[in-house]
Amino acid sequence: MLSVVTERNRLIHQMLAKFDPASAGSCEALSADLDRQREHIVPAYEHLESLVRVVRAAHSDLAEFVDRSLAAQIAKQVDNDA
Repeated sequence: MLSVVTERNRLIHQMLAKFDPASAGSCEALSADLDRQREHIVPAYEHLESLVRVVRAAHSDLAEFVDRSLAAQIAKQVDNDA
């Protein structure tokens, strides 16, 4: 994740600072830099995305467990009250 922050800072503070939109060479250089940056950022993004999927699945499993546990407790209480 640190590399993503480093790349973002490089984009903002270095790459864009020397970018000249009127220069074809500058546009091509920035485009190449952004392509290289993308190669590093996409895998980090995909990894983060997979972690989010795991956390969401765990959250869903926990919610189902809690629902079942509460339903069992309520059913037991109803049986005891009857």
